[in-house]
Amino acid sequence: MSTLKVNTIADPDNGNTAITIDSSGNAAFSGNVSVSGTLPAAQLTGTLPALDGSALTGISANTPYFHVWNSTQTSVPSNTTTKVTLDGTYEDDWNIFNASNSQFEPTTAGKYFIYFQVQSNISGSTSRWYAEIRKNGSAVATSIVYHYEYTCATVSCILDMNGSTDYVDFSTYMVNQSCSTSNDGRRTFALGWLLSEN
Repeated sequence: MSTLKVNTIADPDNGNTAITIDSSGNAAFSGNVSVSGTLPAAQLTGTLPALDGSALTGISANTPYFHVWNSTQTSVPSNTTTKVTLDGTYEDDWNIFNASNSQFEPTTAGKYFIYFQVQSNISGSTSRWYAEIRKNGSAVATSIVYHYEYTCATVSCILDMNGSTDYVDFSTYMVNQSCSTSNDGRRTFALGWLLSEN
């Protein structure tokens, strides 16, 4: 077997350096690198170096995302599914949460993680308290808790959204008891972000 020992490999036309090899055998590539063919798994040994994510494409940054809250109380009549007003905004990087109708309206198709928490403003009730995530007006995830003292109900799910007509809103329900939602942003809020694009 023959061994080629060089420090630098340059292109033949302009003499631009393409590969530089140091005394430890580490190679530095200049310009773009393209690879064709298949590398057998048996030849993949060692540890990959750290990559600078800013130079990669096709990597999701979990955007768009939103975090909104109930700045004004929502009145919840007894035994009535009620849409929760979420008109306060902590985060909404792409302006995809419509505060005027309390709907998440993403413009990027993909899978989204969605979380909702709602707290009532009453104590002493022994009713059941619901939190619901709805897609296009229909419940897709529901949590039911036994209500006693200013109880929080929470629910989460992963949803496929088409990026055009699909929307998400949030509702609550109390059995045989009327109440209002807490308007504390730490207790009644919704959030979500893109997991992966379609």
